[in-house]
Amino acid sequence: MLQTTVGAVNRPGIVEVERDVTLRELLFDVAGGLRDGRTLKGVVVAGRSGVTLRPHSLDASLESQDALSAGTRGVILIPDGEAVAGC
Repeated sequence: MLQTTVGAVNRPGIVEVERDVTLRELLFDVAGGLRDGRTLKGVVVAGRSGVTLRPHSLDASLESQDALSAGTRGVILIPDGEAVAGC
């Protein structure tokens, strides 16, 4: 599946990954983690219209997030220090 990662990541962009990839693998292995050594506050799944997840939810597969994503494949990383509702 195609997945977009944006925000304070080292390698933002569109990538093709398997459905069983976890959010943690997508964000840290594929997207290279957060820029400037920042720590993760949360993740918005499905872009701005999606839901905000805390770091403890990163071991869920992308496949398990399908119900949350409503067909979109965007993930926005939120580093500590950023003000975001629900995080």
